[in-house]
Amino acid sequence: MFLDTRLNQLNAQREKLFQDQSRLYDDLDDRSKNSNLLITRLQKERDEKLESIKIDYDRKIDNCQRDFNSHSLEINRKLASIKSELPNLGRQIENRTDELKKEEEEKKNTNRFQS
Repeated sequence: MFLDTRLNQLNAQREKLFQDQSRLYDDLDDRSKNSNLLITRLQKERDEKLESIKIDYDRKIDNCQRDFNSHSLEINRKLASIKSELPNLGRQIENRTDELKKEEEEKKNTNRFQS
């Protein structure tokens, strides 16, 4: 009788241990699933942030490229304008130099006649 009672107690403890073990495995499985869900969510958030940063930098790079191209076109226009004016400026300088030489020559001639 005592052994039967003890055997029943041990069987009850064994059954409780199996239930506890099963509950622990279920809990572990739930935690594993939750961890995987958390990892997946964090990876998704990271990917979204990276994509947002990439889009932002791509936009900034495009804006810089547009600004550079715009300034480059403006500089090229100004250079073309300066290059087109160079021959005229050269002629103006030559004409003015000739005028100054003539004025200098006239002054010399005037000074000779006056002396």
